[in-house]
Amino acid sequence: MKNQVTWPLKHDECNATVKITSQAGLQVTTMESFDVNVCKKEVNKIIKNKI
Repeated sequence: MKNQVTWPLKHDECNATVKITSQAGLQVTTMESFDVNVCKKEVNKIIKNKI
C-alpha cells in the first residue's frame, strides 16, 4: 500500500521547498519537489519523477 505525504520545508520568511513523497513499506520515493516563494507568489517545479 502506497501513501502520499507532502513535506513543506521552510527556508526563510519567503522561501520554502515542498516535497511530495510516496511511501510503500520502508521505501520512500520523492515524486515531485517545488521551490515556493510566497512573497512573490511564485512556484517553480524542480523535480517530477514518474512512478
